[in-house]
Amino acid sequence: MGDVRRDPIVYNRISIISPTRGLRPKELTVVRHEVSNSSKCPFCQGNEDMTPPATLVLRYEGGNLKLLRDDPDYRVRDWLIRIVPNKYPIFTKEGSNGYGYHEVVIEHPRHDISIYDMAIEHLGLVFFAVFHRAKELYNDPTIRHVYLFKNFGGGGGASLPHPHMQLVATSVTLPSVIEELKYSKILYAKLGSCPYCELVRREVRSLRLVYMNKEFVVVTSYAPRHPYEAWILPLKHSLDPLELCNEEILSFADALGKLMIAYKKCLGSVDFNFWLHMSPKGGRYSEYYHWHLEVLPVTTPWGGLEKGGNVYVVTLSPEEAARELRSSLSIN
Repeated sequence: MGDVRRDPIVYNRISIISPTRGLRPKELTVVRHEVSNSSKCPFCQGNEDMTPPATLVLRYEGGNLKLLRDDPDYRVRDWLIRIVPNKYPIFTKEGSNGYGYHEVVIEHPRHDISIYDMAIEHLGLVFFAVFHRAKELYNDPTIRHVYLFKNFGGGGGASLPHPHMQLVATSVTLPSVIEELKYSKILYAKLGSCPYCELVRREVRSLRLVYMNKEFVVVTSYAPRHPYEAWILPLKHSLDPLELCNEEILSFADALGKLMIAYKKCLGSVDFNFWLHMSPKGGRYSEYYHWHLEVLPVTTPWGGLEKGGNVYVVTLSPEEAARELRSSLSIN
């Protein structure tokens, strides 16, 4: 049997590091569904009328960054970033049991660019827009939790190639965050401090460190669900990212951008998913919760043990994955 590890926060999630599993015969591989470019892409600049009116638009006017909105009879042109209602939403304001908002963050006017190649400054603007819109969504008293996620590539579940993320605001807290809150509260009672802060203090000195700047650390997960799974965490204790200043947002974008560079050098433009876990509305979690971003490259297919058992068999240790990612950034 391989090296059995429990997630450092969510104890009921188990990873088995088993390099020999990578040697077994394989006749099936992960299928990558490439979607061809289209002049009818609804997210491309010039096709603004193909989406519902934007709830937030970032555009430079006279050298100044402006926060604008569409209305039913007018679409803002020459934009940097647009956030629009999803035409096929998971949550709606009309839903009695699934009340909420589901919006698409169109990251860039260019169709032929991806997050792998995006300038850090532009990526910082994307998160500036996301956090601004999240604060607006929290003004709805029914909204309890805001969740940002990105599906990249066919293997990651993306339906359109134009660079975009998705923003969901709901009247309920997502189960994965409830699970983290439950276990982190238990650990806080044992440790006397935030377990995520303890994790950060441990990981910055570990072989799983990938990159660190003044505000954030990038580490491979101690108990990964996929090879090369990585987390980005703020170095200081923080419930959510909505109060970050512009400099801190840029540091966050730098951390994510460096991870994307490392992935591209090690894995190519691999399909992936990421999601941002932040505290639900209310401050009673302030002592024991810590927001973070989790990134899972789609490097191996999941079988029944992973899908049904919450046990993840991983063929590359996170320490080796971190060494490769670090080396690709020329960081020893």
